[in-house]
Amino acid sequence: MPSRNASVALPPNPTEQCRVTKSLPARTCVSRTCRMMIALRGWCTVFVACISILLLGSCSVLSAEDSPTLHARDIGKNVRLAHNRLLQIEEGWMLKYQVEVDLDVHKDFGFRSPFEGIVRAKWPQLYSAIDGTTADEDISIEREGAYDFEKAESTARSGLNVEIAPYRHAWTAVYLFPLRWQFFAEASQYFDPTQEQTLGRSLDKSYWIPEAFLTREYEVVGDEDVEGIPCVIVECPGVDRLWVATQHGYVVCRRDLYFGPDQPLRERTMNIDLEQVAPKIWIPMKQVQETYATLDSDPTEWNTLQLKLTLTVTDFEIGDIGDDALAVQTPPNAFISDAIRDVHGQYELVGDRPKNWVRSWLIWGNVLVIILVGALMWYLRSRKRFGT
Repeated sequence: MPSRNASVALPPNPTEQCRVTKSLPARTCVSRTCRMMIALRGWCTVFVACISILLLGSCSVLSAEDSPTLHARDIGKNVRLAHNRLLQIEEGWMLKYQVEVDLDVHKDFGFRSPFEGIVRAKWPQLYSAIDGTTADEDISIEREGAYDFEKAESTARSGLNVEIAPYRHAWTAVYLFPLRWQFFAEASQYFDPTQEQTLGRSLDKSYWIPEAFLTREYEVVGDEDVEGIPCVIVECPGVDRLWVATQHGYVVCRRDLYFGPDQPLRERTMNIDLEQVAPKIWIPMKQVQETYATLDSDPTEWNTLQLKLTLTVTDFEIGDIGDDALAVQTPPNAFISDAIRDVHGQYELVGDRPKNWVRSWLIWGNVLVIILVGALMWYLRSRKRFGT
């Protein structure tokens, strides 16, 4: 018989046993859950890091696309689209300007400083006029021209001489200085198509935009500010270099044009003091055009400035452009050379046609009407006579 003081091993309390047996799995589950949460947090950290890297990468790509990652030909197309936006402002517009002849070494520019000009546009019509005096004889001279982009016809006047041509006449192209120095006059509009047939060769169109980007290989080579305006530099190595303001209406803020690879500078054009005149449309309020010595001059004169012109826009307005403001004012008895209708001589214009040409068509039209009326009357009388 066991002693009273001897310890007796009592059977375990069922409740405690249950508590113990249940607590072990619980701790195991908690530990496992913690490990899963830690792992999940780690994966979340990695995921967030990857997303951040992707976002930073995409942002850098976007910023690169905003800067100079456009293809050179795309920039050329955008320059042309910018030109079209200005020319096709629905209400029409008017621009007045003054040109200073800062330097004319050979005195062959033709105009005395300063002279003034005006441009009006309401699609598809374009009008320009310049008024000044000749540099040598101090004679007052006025030149004006009108061009229809849809008909591809122009009327130009210098004094009493009027030309009507099936292409964009020089008075609305090379003598339209504010747009010419922004390279608006495209070769496809300016050149007379018959010239190539007469010469038997293709005319050089590499000066004009967008033809330049289609006839030569250009590349984007960097970016640089021109008078505080961020520009993308587009270059045909050794021949042509343009600074294009891609964030300011694709204005060509500067262009350095050479005579050829490893040849001297031909001309430099600056379009600065940009001003926004409509949504996505910017124009330069100041333009500078510099012409340098030609290749046939003494080599010691190459890269020497020969002619410098500075144009300042004095007024720009949108709207209120009537048809009369877009037409050439032809004086009575002007000498008209109409290459479209093959009419040449002293005539008055009715609209855009020589008055004698209009009168002759009216006469023949009346004759035709008389003949038709006579034929109809004879037919009716014949039917009545024969009872039919």
